[in-house]
Amino acid sequence: MPHALRHRFLHAATVLIAAGVSPGASAAPAAGTTDAFTEHRLLRDLGQRGLPALLERWAADAPPLDDPATARVLAAAGAHAAEVSADAAGRAAAAAGDADALRAAATRAAAASNARLAALRELATDPALAGHPQRALFAADLAEALLVGRLERRLRHADLSVAYGRPSPSEAAPVAPALAEALAAAQEAGAAAARLRNALGRDRAAEADARASGLADAVLRGVAERRAPLGVATAALGLATLPAGDPYHDAAPPVPLAGRLDDPAAERRRLLDLARRSARALLDGDPGPLAPAASLLLARANAASGDLAGAAATLRNLVPELPPGRLAVTARLALAATQDGAAAEAALAAAAAAATRSSDPMLALLVADAAARHAAAAGDAAAAAGAYDGLPPALDALARSRQASLAAGAGVEAAGLPPRVAAAVAREALAAGDHARAAAAASAAVSGLGDPAALPEGVERDAALGAAADLAAATAAASPDDPAAVDASIASLLAIARDFPRSAEAEPAIARAADLAASAQASASRPDGPVADRYAEVMSLLFSRFAETPAAERHRLYWAYAGHTLRGDDAGAAAVYELVPADHPQRLDALGLSLDARERAAAAAPSREAARTLLDAAEATAERLAAEARARGRADPAAAVLGVGRAALAAARIQSARGNPSAAAAGLDGLDARLASVSGDPAATAAVPGLLAEAAGLRVAAFLAAGEPAAAAAEAAGMMEAHPAAAAGVVKSVLADLLARADALAERARDASASRAAELEDEAAGVSASAVQLAALLLADANRRGLSEADMLPWRLAYANGLTRSGDPGGAIAFLAESGVEAAFPADAGVLEAAAEARFALGVRRTRDAGGTAFTLTDEPGADAAARGAAPYYDRLIRGLAGTRPPAFWNAWARRLSINLALGEGVDRVGLSVAQLEDQDPALGGPASAARLRAIRAAALR
Repeated sequence: MPHALRHRFLHAATVLIAAGVSPGASAAPAAGTTDAFTEHRLLRDLGQRGLPALLERWAADAPPLDDPATARVLAAAGAHAAEVSADAAGRAAAAAGDADALRAAATRAAAASNARLAALRELATDPALAGHPQRALFAADLAEALLVGRLERRLRHADLSVAYGRPSPSEAAPVAPALAEALAAAQEAGAAAARLRNALGRDRAAEADARASGLADAVLRGVAERRAPLGVATAALGLATLPAGDPYHDAAPPVPLAGRLDDPAAERRRLLDLARRSARALLDGDPGPLAPAASLLLARANAASGDLAGAAATLRNLVPELPPGRLAVTARLALAATQDGAAAEAALAAAAAAATRSSDPMLALLVADAAARHAAAAGDAAAAAGAYDGLPPALDALARSRQASLAAGAGVEAAGLPPRVAAAVAREALAAGDHARAAAAASAAVSGLGDPAALPEGVERDAALGAAADLAAATAAASPDDPAAVDASIASLLAIARDFPRSAEAEPAIARAADLAASAQASASRPDGPVADRYAEVMSLLFSRFAETPAAERHRLYWAYAGHTLRGDDAGAAAVYELVPADHPQRLDALGLSLDARERAAAAAPSREAARTLLDAAEATAERLAAEARARGRADPAAAVLGVGRAALAAARIQSARGNPSAAAAGLDGLDARLASVSGDPAATAAVPGLLAEAAGLRVAAFLAAGEPAAAAAEAAGMMEAHPAAAAGVVKSVLADLLARADALAERARDASASRAAELEDEAAGVSASAVQLAALLLADANRRGLSEADMLPWRLAYANGLTRSGDPGGAIAFLAESGVEAAFPADAGVLEAAAEARFALGVRRTRDAGGTAFTLTDEPGADAAARGAAPYYDRLIRGLAGTRPPAFWNAWARRLSINLALGEGVDRVGLSVAQLEDQDPALGGPASAARLRAIRAAALR
């Protein structure tokens, strides 16, 4: 943007917001200090007035000056504008009684506040900006953002609550770190102002420029004489008056503090002296409107130093001059702290009146805390609890929580408490892990508060529902191993969310129900049954009525897996995965999981027509994944590369499944160049281990399926050369996929109609033949390279298994013997399984008829000997794998029992063996192996 046009925008925006920029802003400012300061003041004004639209226009139409701080100032201003806007939305939601909108606004405001602090920290602490003319302003902004924006507003006067009230541990925890950081920032502001004063004293031209722009006045007067000493005094006094057990006294804060002493008493004296000197310096200078705050700080510091009479005298003179608000309440609380008896109570009553006149309801809670603290110290428990009566309705939950903590400290039984206080006791006990006390208190609250349906909508009903929810949660937590108790608790929480969706307790209830139901499902012995049905009921409500809540966000991916994938509903899982929002950090992962699920659904389709439809859906998902990954591009190169690569691999698999292996191979051609173009960085491809090797493996399989063994051999050799570290694993994976696919096709053929069975058997034979060809190619390559026996083993086993799957188990048995594999590795689980599987395939046949599954000997010569020869191998596998129980363990059991049935020997013990396995693992190793073993048991009973 040309300089003149840039200035016209700056001037127009200044007029729009009525910002008080320097008089010289109507003429084009000179580049340098004046120009940058004017721009930064404009951006801060835009932020303070909550005008994000103008900030966005500035960012789009007026690129920052060369000043290195401008981008960070823009970020801080944008965050401040978002914070102001969110706070306004929160006030509107509170006025309308919209609890959901209020929570959403609070979340946005907190995020914006954190973003603003992050930008200000960079401006105030970056060593590269130590000499920046506005460094003092940046540091002063940070100190005020911490003291005012965070402690006073965002954390609701947490600093005063620590000094005079009764904060919970979670409320008190952030106070000391914020005070320490604010003190460091305020001290840096003063030091930076001194540096600028010295620099301007040596450069008359720069001094004139700074005075013309207003920079000199903003820093030398605004920061050095007012903002810095006020920030130092406020933060130092806050640290000095922390309670004795605060972590600040035991360990250095995250932000280093100049002059900090290890001895707590000495450090407290140092801080009080620093607070007094800073407040006095502010008063002795030109405090302007800050004079009352400085006088109050000085009086409080004197009181903390032991001069109660002098502090009280100052405060009595100061109180009448203060307008309603935080200062007026603080002054009266400080005065009460210097008194005792009736005088203290009178000061507290005056503080309560001042809080009532304020527009900030949290000040009323602060005064109630102070009154309860005073009464509790005097031993008057009734007065302490009564201090919270009569607070505004918006503070009801906080007031009851305070009363609950008083009751817990006094050891009062829940049955003797008012119902609302008992409910607060229950919530506090639940948070503390005292489930028995939580259940007793919640039960008392439920009895006292009555039936929620009979209560008017609002605070009374919410209190009853909250107590019921806490009772359910406490019951489940106290009896985690009692399925009936957990299910009853889930049902109670589900009813709250279902029957009272407008209540503020509905969302927390469904979140608790979802957590309990998911935990129960994860611990269940099977993916179906009553536990799974309850889990599905909870998830259905969660995603139908509470789909935009954090609970839905947290449970979506597991629901897809546990509620759909484990139950064989891959299409349903894919639909859930694709509900993850487009801007979610896990969006690409979710699309990848959806793609996997759609491919599995297509592979298990009951007909070619259904498979085509499912493959079309998978292809659309792959295209969407690739497009969204490309959009990440240079912003997230690793994610972009992974997403585009994953989509390309899936597209190749889809083409192969459609019977287009040549198209599958062509689709992966030049993938490395495409991935590099996506990220703009060829090295980014290396961030995804094995991606290109996997693509090469798929090309190998595609060439084999297309009847091009020479091309497959060349691709395999190139992969070995280009990706030696990943090649072995990828090839084994490709082989395993081919063999597993052949097994799955053969399994489906046994249960299909005659015409469909023939198609599936032909497809299985083709896949197996490809596996054998690939294994033979790789075995030949391994032989040429002179690998050791141990290194040759994976390739030999792959070849033997390929022979077995492709219908040549006799060839597999002969190969294992001739290659010396069995003799060289007699205890290797892979060798044992390969030898066993070849003999099993030669000797045992599984059939299905109207009566179910049956196992018989095959018609091959030597079938009986082959079946009997397989049994010892499976017995050794069972014994050797009993400790870890991998899939090979469960396969060995299924095969061994099938041999019993085929030979007609020990049939009466088959059912008992399966029952004993169920006692050891009710899931029988997972859905697939469980189905096989139960079918075998059924066959034994025929």
